[in-house]
Amino acid sequence: MAVKAPRRVKSQNTRKKIFDAAARLLKKHGEDYLTIANICDEAGISKGTFFYHFNSKEDLMLYYLQEGFDNFVAEHDGDAVKRAGDDVYLLVLYLYQEYLDYCQSMGIEFVSNYYQSKNKALDARSVMGTPDTMNFLLKACAEGLLAAQKAGFVREDWSANDISYDCCSVIKGCVFEWCITDGAIDLNAHAEHMLHAYFTNVVTDRYREAFPFTEPPMA
Repeated sequence: MAVKAPRRVKSQNTRKKIFDAAARLLKKHGEDYLTIANICDEAGISKGTFFYHFNSKEDLMLYYLQEGFDNFVAEHDGDAVKRAGDDVYLLVLYLYQEYLDYCQSMGIEFVSNYYQSKNKALDARSVMGTPDTMNFLLKACAEGLLAAQKAGFVREDWSANDISYDCCSVIKGCVFEWCITDGAIDLNAHAEHMLHAYFTNVVTDRYREAFPFTEPPMA
């Protein structure tokens, strides 16, 4: 008698099957061809099966971004926390630089389609507590900010979570700007400039005495 795979394993396999089908469609035909109907045809599944695993195409794209980002970080240095040390500004900058590098590797067509106002997965407050890429960045930033507050490097009248949300909003704004300009701006340089401008209101004099906090050139 054959041993049946646990339901959780079957579910993971089906999600991967859908993910792989979407990846093939993106590579072969581009973003315009990526519809739920086409994904289902490519994966050989029903729409009911698709919606059992994903709430929408945007939900699938979030999964696509998460899986790819995990692989991207693993293939690159992925040690933003170690490189930043106790410098909380560099921690946030390095974490999001990895994310921005990944966005650029995905291509502006894909990212432009994902970064839309109707995509509720981009709402940082709604994804907190879910195991996705943006939540990983939010949590890593919040943890670093909380430690920096305890060390006297970050103002204490703002919560670490709120500052983390703000940083996320800054980065999303930079990505939107990159998309609407069709990649005309230097995304990393623009994000570094904007984060530095924001952190001038976040870090304390004690932080400025301990770290360079050099203002980057205009993007």
